[in-house]
Amino acid sequence: MKKTGTILFFLLQLAGLYAQSPDSLLLIARQNNPGLQAGYALYKAMLEKSASVRQWPEPEANLGFIAWPSPNESFLPTATLGWMQPIPWKGMTDLRGNIVQTEARAALEQVEMQWLEIRYELRQAYWTCFEAERRAERIRENILLLQSLERLTQTNIERGAAALTDVLEVQMRILELEREELLAENARREPVAQINRLLGRPASEPVAVYKTAEFALFALHPDSLLARLLLSYPGLATLDLAREASRQRQDLNRIESRPGISAGLDYAVMRRAGGIHPSDGQDMWMPRVGVRVPLFRETYRARDREEQLLQTAWEAQEREVRNMLSASVEQALAKLRDAQLSFELARRQRPLIETALRVQTDAYSANSTALETLLRYEESLLKVKLSEIEAIAESHKALAELERRLK
Repeated sequence: MKKTGTILFFLLQLAGLYAQSPDSLLLIARQNNPGLQAGYALYKAMLEKSASVRQWPEPEANLGFIAWPSPNESFLPTATLGWMQPIPWKGMTDLRGNIVQTEARAALEQVEMQWLEIRYELRQAYWTCFEAERRAERIRENILLLQSLERLTQTNIERGAAALTDVLEVQMRILELEREELLAENARREPVAQINRLLGRPASEPVAVYKTAEFALFALHPDSLLARLLLSYPGLATLDLAREASRQRQDLNRIESRPGISAGLDYAVMRRAGGIHPSDGQDMWMPRVGVRVPLFRETYRARDREEQLLQTAWEAQEREVRNMLSASVEQALAKLRDAQLSFELARRQRPLIETALRVQTDAYSANSTALETLLRYEESLLKVKLSEIEAIAESHKALAELERRLK
């Protein structure tokens, strides 16, 4: 038995060495998450679009000819070949490229927001899995205690100091705990599937979490955290970039509302016919200028009003985001404080209950009385152990909430 216990001890230690930390899993998620890969691909695609919109408009070529010439129209061209090039106003193409680049930067900030959510969800799932595993372990520990008590009760029955109902009562308690252990083990499956989804892996891939963990502490002052959030949160940067792109579209709209100019050249193939001048019947080059007249001004005015309304909406959204960040800090700090109070209470209660349990066990061994009190202490000990584990997990979840939007 001693050798077996030693082997099990070293196996558990070895399993603890290979436990994956949340940060190591986050590195995998950063590389393999399909959602992030799609976001970065869209960002690169938008950068490619920036190069294309900076080009001049495509020239237009036209060809005309007389299908059924009249004998009297000796000096009309039989065919014309023309070319026209729209000439953009100065700065128009650069402005279009800048708009696309600004929108691409906003898309990149959206990817960073997506990454912060992935980081938060992974940490939440990790500590949920940790809590489920440690909960199953603590229940198993109490099952072993009850099995020892069951053997003690059977010994007392053999010497006539206990009733059969004592054994049955202990056995019913063991069955209840075995069911709770199975439920705790089954509760691990959901967070493991969530972690593997975020890592881009099959849902059944094994995940090894910490065997032990300390209560999470937060070093930053709430005001410092909020100030960092307001400076670095990608959601605020996205709104700033959206307003910038809107202003750039307004500038482009004003330029597009001006008359457009096109320049070109036509080549006329003349009919070969006699004339009074030597140049009669010769082919001709004819320069051509075109003007686009923006008569329907309401189109441009409506675009400008649309951008103004969008800017107003984004300003309101920014105020909402700032309020949300402030509230999220307070809510997460409240959860962290609740977890701390539960953890400290469990740490103070545990040695007291363990002492009372030992005293009650000795009393039961001596006179086989107060089994109900002994079982109540055993149940209290389990609750304290589970409360301690839950408080540790909740502290790390609260810390993840505090850092949820911190870039």
